Amino acid sequence: MPRSLLPLLLLLPTPALSEPFSLTILLSSHHVNATIPFNETNPGLILTYSPAESPLAYSIGTYLNSYSRQTTAAFIHYELFHGLEAVAGLAHYPIDGRSFPISIGDTIPLIGLRVQLGPVSILALPSDGIYTDAILAFGYTLEF
Repeated sequence: MPRSLLPLLLLLPTPALSEPFSLTILLSSHHVNATIPFNETNPGLILTYSPAESPLAYSIGTYLNSYSRQTTAAFIHYELFHGLEAVAGLAHYPIDGRSFPISIGDTIPLIGLRVQLGPVSILALPSDGIYTDAILAFGYTLEF
């Protein structure tokens, strides 16, 4: 796997894991067909709670975003299959959020799919195609 993909894996929450709590360490991202340079080293932490017997999971976290600014985010996950989730959430992108086509001030919606391959997490987020077609985020998940 290319090293640039590892940070994107870390951005993904981990409700497919069997433990009720997990911590994803975000590492990097990859902006597919980017037309401008983005920061693709995105350290961060995402804490996820996965209630037993529920297809839903909930995450909160913080990471260095693609514009090299600290971001806070909250997600809800819906397990589609073991290891595959639909993810939706809100992220606060200080200064840059208001430049997105859909935002409330500097808060933007994030919608995508997350794949959990053992401890490796990959989040795929579609984009508007203006500056990038999609974002892949990579992380490493720990259960506790």
